[in-house]
Amino acid sequence: MFQIFLVAAILIALLAVIFALQNAVTITIFFLAFEFTSSLALILLITLAIGALISFLISLPANLKKLSI
Repeated sequence: MFQIFLVAAILIALLAVIFALQNAVTITIFFLAFEFTSSLALILLITLAIGALISFLISLPANLKKLSI
């Protein structure tokens, strides 16, 4: 089961990287009082990493509970 999950995660990450690299246009992000200019690929990869980190942090308590039993 873990191997299937790992293969799926690698495939999704690879597709996300390919998608991001094909979108290399420069964009400007406006957030509150901040302005940030970067390539769309970098913004997409950063948001992918933030999403993966949030997913990991949300699942961490349940995984730690499984390990302690």
